[in-house]
Amino acid sequence: ALVGDAAGYVTKCSGEGIYFAAKSGRMAAQAIVQLMQGGTRLPTQQEIEDTYIADYDKKYQATYVVLDLLQKVFYSSNAAREAFVE
Repeated sequence: ALVGDAAGYVTKCSGEGIYFAAKSGRMAAQAIVQLMQGGTRLPTQQEIEDTYIADYDKKYQATYVVLDLLQKVFYSSNAAREAFVE
């Protein structure tokens, strides 16, 4: 399963991805452990993605929506970018 920057979990307005990479990696690992049912089975790639991506989206979707809105407002022009920085 893709995690972090490879999965596109980067904040658009800052390019920051370390926090989201760490969180998505941990969430993917937790999903794998849960799906393995105590080591009795090996989950498929699809099961891992369906589980961890759904959990990740549920937890962080609102964050990305707010960051997208900030980008649209403050990065729409040079003057807006300058106002945001100062």
